[in-house]
Amino acid sequence: MFRYTNRTILGVAETSPSFYMWNLDNATSIKDAFSQALASLLNNLTNNASSGTSLGKFSTGSALSPFQAIYALVQCTPDLTKNECSYCSSQASGEIPQFLDTKRRGRIHMPSCYFRFEIERFYDLTAVDTGTIIPSPPSPPPSNDTTTIVNKHNSSRTTIIVSISAVAFAVLFISSCMFIISRMRKPKLKPQKHELTEAEDEITTIKSLQYDFNTIRAATDHFSYANKLGQGGFGAVYKGTLAGGKLIAVKRLSLDSRQGDLEFKNEVLLMANLQHRNLVRLQGFCLEGNERLLTYEFVPNGSLDKFLFDPVKHACFELGNTIQYHRRSCSRNSLPSSRFSTQNYLSRSQI
Repeated sequence: MFRYTNRTILGVAETSPSFYMWNLDNATSIKDAFSQALASLLNNLTNNASSGTSLGKFSTGSALSPFQAIYALVQCTPDLTKNECSYCSSQASGEIPQFLDTKRRGRIHMPSCYFRFEIERFYDLTAVDTGTIIPSPPSPPPSNDTTTIVNKHNSSRTTIIVSISAVAFAVLFISSCMFIISRMRKPKLKPQKHELTEAEDEITTIKSLQYDFNTIRAATDHFSYANKLGQGGFGAVYKGTLAGGKLIAVKRLSLDSRQGDLEFKNEVLLMANLQHRNLVRLQGFCLEGNERLLTYEFVPNGSLDKFLFDPVKHACFELGNTIQYHRRSCSRNSLPSSRFSTQNYLSRSQI
């Protein structure tokens, strides 16, 4: 409590002027029991507060009315004596029937004392808190209304469970249908993925086969006449040496070729996949501007025309054919065959 004035107030119990505060919430249904419990609680708190010292005269506590707890505080100014504090507090609580009757919450302020009661605790618990418990009457037996409320609650609960189950089943059914449809469509999508992989491999193979024009030009010494191996209907063939010492044969196609870049690359890819011991293997290509170059492995044995038109080597060629003919004849007659080969007599044709 805080108080000041322009006159002497120490040791004087004053009960006026006073003011009141209350809440609109009433305890009408349990009016008598609530009022009895509140009066008993305030009486106990008044006795405890009056017994306080000059350091403080206050007391807090609680009581239990039927179905309702009550918390209260009684306080006097510390300059009052025990009798003066009891007198002031009694005068304040005596105003309850006139101003705070049936109220669940209320306060009365007087110059020398003050009290407050609530149905919720509004103070911190201390060791001197006073508690007065009034036994509550036995609870009435459950009525039909309670049974009806319980039945309604159970019915609502059942409805919620059924609704959740139905939604869960619908979600599961839709998910299963989507999974089955996606599984059925997967085989149709696989060829597309396979075609995409083949296209990527083809692009990778094309890039790995492509040579830089400056590299080929340096390998053939700027396509010098000294490195020229021959001339064909589609262009000249040059001997080249790469930076690592590897020998290659470079075919420089004629500039008047009308073949497009895409057709040229497709043909190169096809030729690179052809493998036979009597075919010169394509090593790569070069495509820059109008220049179209094909690089092959270098075959030092010469070209096929030297075997066909040279008298000595032509005889070797005929001998090889004769041996091969006899070998096939012996195989048909179930005679032991010898492993003859014309490999030493035939070389791969130079492009």
